[in-house]
Amino acid sequence: MQQLPFKFRIVEYAVSLGRPLTSIDVCRGLKNEYQEKQCNVRNIEDIMQTLQKTGILTGVDQYFDREGRIRTRYAVTDQGRAYYVGMPQES
Repeated sequence: MQQLPFKFRIVEYAVSLGRPLTSIDVCRGLKNEYQEKQCNVRNIEDIMQTLQKTGILTGVDQYFDREGRIRTRYAVTDQGRAYYVGMPQES
């Protein structure tokens, strides 16, 4: 089975979850599919911020985690859903 590029898989996961999510949620959900080098909270947050800048995700709220770091919850936009429909699917 061919794996989707990580950025595409994050969008697919966000669409399938159907609710706002954080980089921590994505990391927990995809940790068994990707290497630790890719699937870590810091890398995922960077990707999600890029997806937000391109209009695929939007930040819906922010909070401080237990360590005092600010976290953002993201939701898929209508543009993001359209992007997902046009993405190559796993075979």
